Amino acid sequence: MDTLSEIAQPVENELRAVEEITLSCLSSAEEKLGELERYTLESKGKRIRPIVALLSGAVAGQLREANLYLAAASELIHMATMVHDDVIDEAAVRRGKATINASWGNPVAVLFGDYLLSQAFGILCRFEDNGILPGMIQMTREVCEGEIYQLRRRYDISMTEEEYRGTVSMKTASLFSTCCRLSAGLAGASRPAQESLSTFGRRFGTAYQIVDDCLDISEEERGKDRFKDIEGGRITLPLIKALAALSGEERERLALAFREGDVKRSRREITAAGAIAACRRDAGMLLDQARGDLSPLPDSLPRDALIRLTRFLLGAP
Repeated sequence: MDTLSEIAQPVENELRAVEEITLSCLSSAEEKLGELERYTLESKGKRIRPIVALLSGAVAGQLREANLYLAAASELIHMATMVHDDVIDEAAVRRGKATINASWGNPVAVLFGDYLLSQAFGILCRFEDNGILPGMIQMTREVCEGEIYQLRRRYDISMTEEEYRGTVSMKTASLFSTCCRLSAGLAGASRPAQESLSTFGRRFGTAYQIVDDCLDISEEERGKDRFKDIEGGRITLPLIKALAALSGEERERLALAFREGDVKRSRREITAAGAIAACRRDAGMLLDQARGDLSPLPDSLPRDALIRLTRFLLGAP
């Protein structure tokens, strides 16, 4: 199995430049803010969104300076949503470290998330004449709408799989899709190529969320709070599929365990119903379709890297 750094090799130099841009955005003279920024940089994740954005530009044409700033903005927006999510979920750990809300409190965490968003849109304003800013604003609106809808449907076990996918399309997949499309456009791609990459990003992002939903109730140690979906009443695909597969007393037993936030019982019922395996099959089908979305694009190292990334996603622990 390829590592993420191996997959990102075609855009390795550009990714380093994105890191430098992100670092410059997280440099502050304010002592307290500087402490938060250093914490954020030390807790950096896999950088999948910048990698996808850069590869989408590289597969479609020639990467430009604007592609680097778009990729940096995508990561800053993602970081902001993670900070806000941790407040909502009352999460204590992320990537093996205490969350910002656990260390500094919810007010600081909320404001710092807002600060990250302001930095992201600050760098996007440099290129307001090429459609990046309106596209990213629309995407951020979708993310917020998806998150709000998910919160409003907490503990609502009547949520259908179609409704779940619509929510995921907004709150997770829209960022991937938008960055793929905009980055391709900046690199000079044709409109059909931009649309192919946009669809690729939408499918990849949806599969990404499904895999994450499965991992949340697994026993794998991932350096973050687990079982927060069950404890927080979040309706995820494994739960939906398990409820659909069960009936009568078994279904009521799972519904009761979920409503009570009983992680052990919920996990047992979801796993016994075969929901995790079914979800991974769904993610696999989406990733097969995503690879098909790349078929009209010319063969190249960046295109091959995107294909390898789809396999990495499903095979990653």
